[in-house]
Amino acid sequence: MNNLNNCSKLIVRNKNLFVNKKILIFGLFDIYIYKYFNVNFLKMYTNNYNIFKKIKKHKIKIYLNSILKNEYIIRRDLIIYYWPKSNVEAKFQIENLLYLIPKYSKIFFVGRNRSSIKSVVKIFQKYIYLKKIDAAKNCILYLGIVIKTKKKFSMKNYFSNTLYNNLIIKNLPGVFSYKKIDSGTKLLLSTFYNKKANNKNYLNKTNVLDLGCGSGVIGINLKLLFGNIKIFSIDNNATSILITKKNFKINFLEGNVMISDLFSNIKKKFDLIVSNPSIHNNWKINDYMILQIIEKSNKYLKKKGELRIVTHNFKKYEKEIKKRFSQHTILLKKKHFVIHKIIK
Repeated sequence: MNNLNNCSKLIVRNKNLFVNKKILIFGLFDIYIYKYFNVNFLKMYTNNYNIFKKIKKHKIKIYLNSILKNEYIIRRDLIIYYWPKSNVEAKFQIENLLYLIPKYSKIFFVGRNRSSIKSVVKIFQKYIYLKKIDAAKNCILYLGIVIKTKKKFSMKNYFSNTLYNNLIIKNLPGVFSYKKIDSGTKLLLSTFYNKKANNKNYLNKTNVLDLGCGSGVIGINLKLLFGNIKIFSIDNNATSILITKKNFKINFLEGNVMISDLFSNIKKKFDLIVSNPSIHNNWKINDYMILQIIEKSNKYLKKKGELRIVTHNFKKYEKEIKKRFSQHTILLKKKHFVIHKIIK
């Protein structure tokens, strides 16, 4: 079990509860947990394209979507839900579930103490009877019995709304920077909005890739600023894709939006790649994503093409940049953020 995280080890330790049961697993699950179940009885659901691809290779029934659907739930004996970092995201997903499943359904909740898993009792006390089954290594496993279902569920109740540069930006739980526009994103955009950057040279950058688009705020702002450019917004998160499409539409702007694990579904080259990548991998700070973008962007940039990226200043990237690019300028340093302009 060395390849499992502590929450999954807790599940395996109580595997007698799951023997010969038809199971749906979703939430922030460990991708290796499938190895400990009969795959013929197992279904999984995620909004993460990278996880979807990895699980699908093992011929396991897995669904990729922004929300749960009835077909994922039907004919399941029980559900295992991995509690995420955000209680708002958990509430969004479980209320979606409570709209779909019948009364007296069984839901097992597992999560880390630091993710506020204990709050499940308070949040869902009207709907789910909960009993603590086990705890170890700062993780808890609960058994829940549904005592009341939800009569309605609507995404609209979870939309956040932010007005930024006269643009309406909506967002949903589980998407980067749910409640407000991230400071790194604002700093990145400020380097385009200042007078020096806002010149004819940028109007010639016809193909622009917003890599890890989140709510789409970067691509949407650039489309507004430089109207004749073609924006391609990509993300690994199915909910991000849904909300980015919506944000282009409500702001009456055109953009190409598609799901992709970094460059996995990209077949063309760009004049400009912009990115404010997350450095958090679940609860750990991890700069792997930034290193991957620096390493792979060169292949997807045209000659003299530019990568403009946000990094945190706790680590230097000059060595990796010099290996692959001809020019590198630090446009802005503020608080914890650094904005890099990198030319192929």
